[in-house]
Amino acid sequence: MKLLDPTQKEIINEQKEYLKGKSFKYKLDYYKQYYLIPTIVILAIAIGIFSIIRSVVTAKDNAANVLFINAFQAPDAAEFESYLGLDTKKYQVTYDETIKIIEDAMDNATYVSLQKWIAVIAANDCDVMLGDAQTLNKYEMSSFYMDLRDFLSEEELNALGDRVIWGNIYDSDQNPTGETAPLYIDVTDSKVLNDNFCYPEAEKVLYTVAVNTKRPENAKLFLDYLMKEE
Repeated sequence: MKLLDPTQKEIINEQKEYLKGKSFKYKLDYYKQYYLIPTIVILAIAIGIFSIIRSVVTAKDNAANVLFINAFQAPDAAEFESYLGLDTKKYQVTYDETIKIIEDAMDNATYVSLQKWIAVIAANDCDVMLGDAQTLNKYEMSSFYMDLRDFLSEEELNALGDRVIWGNIYDSDQNPTGETAPLYIDVTDSKVLNDNFCYPEAEKVLYTVAVNTKRPENAKLFLDYLMKEE
């Protein structure tokens, strides 16, 4: 423990002597005037450090990260966590409904949303994207979406029938190659989405898989979860 130097001791003793016999209210006012702000600053720093340590210690691994693009709101992620049978002390499901793309506009909110979308894909931290058909179709050239033939078997794709929607394939310069691939699954009538008013104004809602998902098994289970009837 660091000992106080003689000067500090003298100051403390003088303050004690000065406050001796003063009323409680006077001592409280004195404290507020000379010590309240430094104490608040110290407490704020201590709380901040504690919060950072707690976040690191209690951090959970992501079992799935789903972007709800242009959604009114997202469902409760805990429901899908239960569907997966996760140990929620170790794993979590992340839903993000903050990405808002305004059609034919590049205001600040749209720009920030696009940057966030790009960042999440670049960080390999996205598994599934949901959105209105108009918006997802518009950004096909970004090459964010997986060819579903690399995700589902031919039998699984055939079983989905007309729900499977094909889109254009683009090269690295965002030029169309002239080829098409199954990129989306129509989930407009998903009970999960409709019961939670996720896309109440969208004519068609699409599901697609991030081209670089690290958790394809859970991305597939999320599709099963969306399509469950109860």
